[in-house]
Amino acid sequence: MADAPGAPTFTVVIPSYNYGRFLPGALGSVTAQNRDDIQVLLIDDASDDDTPQVARRYAEMVEYIRNEKNLGAGGAWGVGIRRARGKYLVKLDADDELLPGHLDAVERAFESDAEVGMVLASVLARQEGQGGLEAEYVTDADCTLGAAEFRRKLLGCLPFRMPGSALRRSITVGRRGPDPALYQIHDWEYFLRVCDGHKAALLRKPSAVYRLHEKSISSTARQDNRLYKDIRRWLTVASEPGERYVSAADRKILAGSCACLLLAGFGSRLNPMSYLRFLPVYSQALRIALSGGPAQVGRMHRALFRRFAKLPETDT
Repeated sequence: MADAPGAPTFTVVIPSYNYGRFLPGALGSVTAQNRDDIQVLLIDDASDDDTPQVARRYAEMVEYIRNEKNLGAGGAWGVGIRRARGKYLVKLDADDELLPGHLDAVERAFESDAEVGMVLASVLARQEGQGGLEAEYVTDADCTLGAAEFRRKLLGCLPFRMPGSALRRSITVGRRGPDPALYQIHDWEYFLRVCDGHKAALLRKPSAVYRLHEKSISSTARQDNRLYKDIRRWLTVASEPGERYVSAADRKILAGSCACLLLAGFGSRLNPMSYLRFLPVYSQALRIALSGGPAQVGRMHRALFRRFAKLPETDT
């Protein structure tokens, strides 16, 4: 698909639900890219905080779109994808930020290989209230993954973060958007679909900031069994005919990856109180892993042992 004449190089989609206090940081980080070829879409997902007022302060740089009802993170992102005009697509959650030079690095990676459908950069994680930044590396060295290897790594729960992720928009055209019914893993499910058959470029240098706080999706996904419900839904729709179908062999790997994800929130030490939280989650993870067969049950327990023994993670 050829890009329309005069189309921006990047579309940055910023979904925001009651994240008005974070928006200046996210929008300021886009301005700091020092580029004049960026379409910025601010998707206000029916916020009841000061998001509309903040948006008005940035009216010259953003296209403001307000959803009349809350569509959830995946649904709001889908609104932005449909309105995007850029050659490359970045989803920047309103509580995250880009570091200077991020878009330049992403563009170079895309331009180096026309078959690259996605670029994944390492990020710096900021835990609210703790101070400091911790690097989360998506790769040990800059590299390009072939389509088959990239799919294998995505199935195996490649540790990407959204602010470091970018898509070639042409691979999203005509495809179903992110599932609005998935609370947390809508991005993983979407990437696995639209990136099938495409290469990926991985960048070692952290060039975005991922923020963790008590209201972030990563923090709230475990409330009310949201993450477990997400996983059950994904594995169900992945077995049905259509665009979202995943082969039986790949679903087994996904089941093991999802079981590991369920257990990822527990550290290397369990005290009596955390046991009360761990045991029901372990039971859920075991049921998911069993759906993938004995190999995935073993994989889940190996990952659990590595966590408690503080050993480095390994590939699938």
